[in-house]
Amino acid sequence: MIIFLHGADTFRSHERLRELQEGFAKKYDPARVNIAILSEKTDPSSVRGLLTALPFLAKKRMVIARDVFSLPADILAAVCETAQSGIPETTVFLARAAGGIGDK
Repeated sequence: MIIFLHGADTFRSHERLRELQEGFAKKYDPARVNIAILSEKTDPSSVRGLLTALPFLAKKRMVIARDVFSLPADILAAVCETAQSGIPETTVFLARAAGGIGDK
């Protein structure tokens, strides 16, 4: 499952991201061991593994990109490539476009 948050109201999109993350943790992963964050420090070669890994002692796992369009090009390319080939039903990918699409 891919959830994409966007829009000019960055406060509400950030709040919604937090709500979805908290709801996921409460329902599927109280220990939060199945929540991963993609950032500019993420190794591009590990992106596919993060998005396709099976959850550890839970039904689902979540991968979050807080500002997906600010990620370096190689990481964003790996995300797109993995999404095209298919993200498993056990993974929830939550991507947020801070500032909305096309604001930069």
